[in-house]
Amino acid sequence: MYIQDDRSRESETPDHTIEQPTRQVGVRRVLVVEDEPAIRQLNMAMLSAAGYEVDGACDGAAGWIALQLEKYDVLVTDNRMPNLTGLELVKQVHEFNPKLPIVMATGTPPNLGFAKDYEVKPVILLKPYSWDKLLNAVASALEPAGS
Repeated sequence: MYIQDDRSRESETPDHTIEQPTRQVGVRRVLVVEDEPAIRQLNMAMLSAAGYEVDGACDGAAGWIALQLEKYDVLVTDNRMPNLTGLELVKQVHEFNPKLPIVMATGTPPNLGFAKDYEVKPVILLKPYSWDKLLNAVASALEPAGS
């Protein structure tokens, strides 16, 4: 599934397009939430090439919609985005699905004090990052606690 916001940034009413690919049994599903289209597409392509089934969302609000419509094994999200920041998305996701592994890509480490009691803590991926670091962060987030 790919949720794309085709409106200009000034528009206040989202127009989301959803595309659903054919599902493969046993493949880990990743949702990439990133407001920069080039970064979102590159991350999706890299994760797909690594064998993940990948969907994308253009901002936190679109990501939240996707998470309510589909089941994912891991969320990869930017922090600074319009409509709903990565931190706000992490908080909402925790209420909705507290065991969902999360990778937060950010230029500045966020204050995750609110997550100190989370059973599954977000993995922080500092920007700029290499594809190896992205793949390692996703693999790390997917590891069972205590591994």
